[in-house]
Amino acid sequence: MVLIFGTTITFAADVNFPYSSVRLKFSTSQDPYPGLGNYYSTLAQGMKTSLWNPASLGKLKVTDVSLGISSASKTGTFLKTVNVTEMSGNLQNNGSTAGQYGIFFRPLSSIGSGISTREVEIQTSSTTKTENAGLDFSSAIRVNDWLSFGIATNNPLEMELETAGDFPVVARTTTNLYGQTMDEMKITNNGKLQYTYSSGGSTITYESVSSLWSGFLSQEVTVPVTSISSMRNSYQLQSPYMGTGAINLGKLYLGLNLIPISATANISNNVTSMVNSDTEDQFLYVPNFDPNNESDLANWINDQDKYGTTNGYKRKQLLTHAGEIVATTTYRGFYSASAARFDIGGMYDVNDWLTIGMAMENLGGANLNFQGSNIASYVNYRDVNTAETENISDIFQPGGSSTLDPLTDQWISTTEVSGTKLALESQKTYELPRKTRIGLTLKRPFLIAIDYEQNQNQIKYNYQENSLDKEIVISNINYLRLGFEFHLFSRWRLGTTLMFKPTVTGLTSEAQDSLNSAFGMWVLPVKIDLGNEFSAWGTTIGNSFGFNAQSIINYLQFDHLNVDLSKIVYFNSYVIKGNWRFYYLTQVDPIATATAYGSKTPAAGQTRSFEISDLRYIQTVGATYAF
Repeated sequence: MVLIFGTTITFAADVNFPYSSVRLKFSTSQDPYPGLGNYYSTLAQGMKTSLWNPASLGKLKVTDVSLGISSASKTGTFLKTVNVTEMSGNLQNNGSTAGQYGIFFRPLSSIGSGISTREVEIQTSSTTKTENAGLDFSSAIRVNDWLSFGIATNNPLEMELETAGDFPVVARTTTNLYGQTMDEMKITNNGKLQYTYSSGGSTITYESVSSLWSGFLSQEVTVPVTSISSMRNSYQLQSPYMGTGAINLGKLYLGLNLIPISATANISNNVTSMVNSDTEDQFLYVPNFDPNNESDLANWINDQDKYGTTNGYKRKQLLTHAGEIVATTTYRGFYSASAARFDIGGMYDVNDWLTIGMAMENLGGANLNFQGSNIASYVNYRDVNTAETENISDIFQPGGSSTLDPLTDQWISTTEVSGTKLALESQKTYELPRKTRIGLTLKRPFLIAIDYEQNQNQIKYNYQENSLDKEIVISNINYLRLGFEFHLFSRWRLGTTLMFKPTVTGLTSEAQDSLNSAFGMWVLPVKIDLGNEFSAWGTTIGNSFGFNAQSIINYLQFDHLNVDLSKIVYFNSYVIKGNWRFYYLTQVDPIATATAYGSKTPAAGQTRSFEISDLRYIQTVGATYAF
């Protein structure tokens, strides 16, 4: 019974449920130098580049104000089929097989009789939604010739995951008593009963002339259980504003960013397993004679109308506790953390055509130290009454009580399931990224921007394999950024980010071989931008596009302020007229795109294929006014 109800909990958690939803909210994206890329320590465009290097604000010539707002793609819903393999195994009696058990992930009406498990297709419904990020504002002011201040608002990064539904699990056992020895009873391979009776120092063995009743030799018990699941988890990481100050000391520019950061995580997962309310009590058949009365035994075993038919057996009622809760799982807690990040940077104009710079992000090494409250993580299940159920011999002995109640009113609590600890930690610390960027910009004969970025943090990923705790550690994460701008009938821009081969420990040999193959040239392009800009009648018009594969690293680093966080494939169009700059940035929404693709139903005889029409977008429009 522990196996049955424990499996209900753990497997229900691994199988997709009838309903799930994912809601995401990204911060508003920016692209100060379309076509060139981001995070150059020696390029300046007011508050738009303060995250790259706060000293860039020192080069502000005029006061500017910017507004940007994003609109997200629509809600999408798709059906997905998941394959789950049902479980089965053998019941043991004194080292021999006395039957089978099966755990089915199907309604009872579709199972039939016996133990015949198979791979089951479970169709799930999932809803995804990327919400509007809202309005972002930034402004920078040049106080005097040597001092500038700026402020920018940031929308939070949010994610909500919800899963709910009823999941059917049917537990069944079948017994095969041929060839089994159960204390004084021995059943031969041809189904005859040999019963050994001892009294007053003498022992005698009685044997039936022919096989016992087949309804006793092979029996079946079925208990359908439903797991009712409700899992709601929400996460929010926000920096409501960023303040920047910079000074100009001739050719030297120095700057400082102050960024308060807060985060919350609300975890609420509950699974309740209960026996279906319409489940009838089960019955087991045992020989109907008094094992302490030799004459009663002799009369029964020598009468074929008794041992060979249903008339000679007593029904032992197995209580199934229909409609009662038999197990619950709770996994909940609320966490919050706050910190303040400081960035410093400097730029130096060597001459009119050469600038060098350095920026240090999160100089003090601020971390998010989450403190938990209302934490609970445990499994409760009804204790099993082992007085008559410790082994098969106890169950099928003649005599005894007329009812069998496997569940007691006592509940057992545990924080471990199948060797996996469920306990939530009272506190958890996540390191915010610490980075150093060193770069230079050459402006003649055409613009060349070069930056080297070094990440001080490691990325650690913990998981379990075969009940063993394992860890993957990624270190030495470094990038080289190259940007080019040249004139050929119009202005062209090209930018790329190269990732150096990181150090990774804890990989399997196959994964390590794949990593070595990907970095065969020791660097791997992870971001490419291309743009074009031309002027006509006092108006400048530009377009750019690019793709970025750094997002997963940004997520693992808790780099929620990174302007490339949600930009995987993107397009930028802008117009500059006088003091005004208008821009339109559209980027592929990966979640909504996956939903659109997953909801496609291919025509008969055809396979599903990806098309441009499957793409969904997050769109941002904005304007900057300089005065």
